Amino acid sequence: MDDSSPSRIRAAFSAVWIVGHIRSAAVLSFCFLTLGCGDTVKVTNVLPFTNQPPTIVAQGPAYGPGPIDIGRQGAPAPYIIVADPNGVSDIAETFFKIDTAIVHGMIARHCAFVTYNPSDTIDVLPLIPPTFTDVVLCVMPQQRTLFSIDPFPLFPGFAYGCSAFPPIRTASASFGPPLVGCVSNDNDRLVSFGVYPPAVSSPIDISITYLDVEYRGISATVYDASGATAVARWPNLRIIYTTEKERGVAPGSPTAHAGAASVVPLPADATGSATRWRRY
Repeated sequence: MDDSSPSRIRAAFSAVWIVGHIRSAAVLSFCFLTLGCGDTVKVTNVLPFTNQPPTIVAQGPAYGPGPIDIGRQGAPAPYIIVADPNGVSDIAETFFKIDTAIVHGMIARHCAFVTYNPSDTIDVLPLIPPTFTDVVLCVMPQQRTLFSIDPFPLFPGFAYGCSAFPPIRTASASFGPPLVGCVSNDNDRLVSFGVYPPAVSSPIDISITYLDVEYRGISATVYDASGATAVARWPNLRIIYTTEKERGVAPGSPTAHAGAASVVPLPADATGSATRWRRY
């Protein structure tokens, strides 16, 4: 049979058409399964995440420059309210800090029986440094965007891990654990400890019943997840720690003990000449 006959030509054309059709179907199937050739691919520029730092929208409390007798007026409890443009979840942590505490005055009494008589005072003020540094660095408890802390309780044991009360018990090599402890009521002392030679001729237990402290460098720093910060600062704060009984015999106005630059005895009718005041 002639190769150019119409029947052979039609057979060859049919074979080519079938193979081509199968190839086209395979290509189209692959295209739709992978990229979707019938769809329009849209490329969108994705901008990098831009972090914005937190901000402090409110802080408190406000207080004046004068001494605050926290046994009568209550202790200030610093707080801040924080906002973050990236959301509340971006706020990571807030730290409360006090740089220094300056001891302006102190009354120490024999601990066996605190009588609040002039004869039971003992002068330990020269044994401690006038200024304590790195007083507080604590995490501020958080309630969503509110951070608050109470580092100034009247009795240091109630500070729940963050006390601004100066570490007087460890401030001198002459101080140590109590010998037998105090017989008087716990409310008759702020802290108590032992005093040992050579500061005294024989070991004794004492109680601190009055402390006049000025705090400087009070701040709170809030961090977000990327490490950006915002800082709140408070003015210097002067606090009087004292027991109720000591308040009745200590000088009537704590501000009367400020202004001089020396260490002088208190009036004998107040706490006895053995107790001294450091004045600034």
